[in-house]
Amino acid sequence: MQTFVYRGDSGKFRKALASANFPKSSTSMIFNDLAKVKGYRRLKLWMARSVVEAPQEQQEKLLEELKKEFGDRFISVYVTKTAPYGTSSLCVRIKP
Repeated sequence: MQTFVYRGDSGKFRKALASANFPKSSTSMIFNDLAKVKGYRRLKLWMARSVVEAPQEQQEKLLEELKKEFGDRFISVYVTKTAPYGTSSLCVRIKP
């Protein structure tokens, strides 16, 4: 069995995904940026179809794991659709 070391905020995001039993995908990438004006960071999981189409219980487990990983820094989570490809992305807002 392989053991993964998760580092930084992207690692916390990946750890929450793994804890909620989402498969590790070679096509999924996590990007992050800082919204200086709005005062939060955004972590974006690109190609998040498996999360969007997952059963509600599994999505709730992911939300619980994200809150646990980020603690007081957690603000919200939301889904976006990216044009022109129509792919779904999962975005997590956290305090910097």
